[in-house]
Amino acid sequence: MVNMNFTNFTKNLLAVATQRDVWEKQQYKVKLRVFRIMKSWTLKCKEKGISWTDSAAKHLQEKAN
Repeated sequence: MVNMNFTNFTKNLLAVATQRDVWEKQQYKVKLRVFRIMKSWTLKCKEKGISWTDSAAKHLQEKAN
């Protein structure tokens, strides 16, 4: 029997963007241009009673790459 305990799960977002202030039609505006959003997830877990070769964590790591 495999015993897997998840200890932490986090999701991170990083936006690569530019921002500038403009004056248009007698109004102040902030223009934002997003070039890319990078997402990453971190899953921390512990497995007992299973080798790394057969590990679910190893399988998830290989799928992510």
